[in-house]
Amino acid sequence: MKIITDDPAKMVLKYHNITNFAGGIIFSAFGIGIAFFSGPANLAALAIGVVFGLVGVYLILTTKSITVTLDKEQRKCSLSFQSILKKESKEFGFDEIKELILKSYIGHSSRGKQYYQYSLIFALKNGEETSLEFGRVSAGIMDVLSSPNEKKRKEAKQISDFIGVGLKEVLPPTASEALSAIKEGIAEGISRSQKPL
Repeated sequence: MKIITDDPAKMVLKYHNITNFAGGIIFSAFGIGIAFFSGPANLAALAIGVVFGLVGVYLILTTKSITVTLDKEQRKCSLSFQSILKKESKEFGFDEIKELILKSYIGHSSRGKQYYQYSLIFALKNGEETSLEFGRVSAGIMDVLSSPNEKKRKEAKQISDFIGVGLKEVLPPTASEALSAIKEGIAEGISRSQKPL
């Protein structure tokens, strides 16, 4: 999800979910290719092709793009979920929002590469929560030098400041944060061992 409009009266965020849509197209094409080239004689290959095709069509039809509009003058948040099949919308006032929660988990791609997946949760005072995909950041050696969480923290803080609510973070430690904690633990252990009993 990216901030595409940011002015004093209105903020607009968009998430197109192109990855899922592209995955659906690839699955469909792969399934059609298997079914076409296997022919009706090879039933096992034909069945695999049909399954791949159906998964692809499902992904294409259910992938949603999300638009969030924050209107400061009307003090309301409007969410629009658009897929090929249907459009849904949701709306609530700024006064109904208790806090924003920035949540992250560590995932691994099919190639074994590590990444941080983020979601932004609108926690309402009535106990309801609306969770939105907030992006993905690749993890790597550069995590030691700069935290991949920092960019997402700044964006989430910008949104929470615009609404006027607090931001809670539920984030796993990055490599640099883990190294920093280890250094602090070692330094504390050394200082304790040097104190006279």
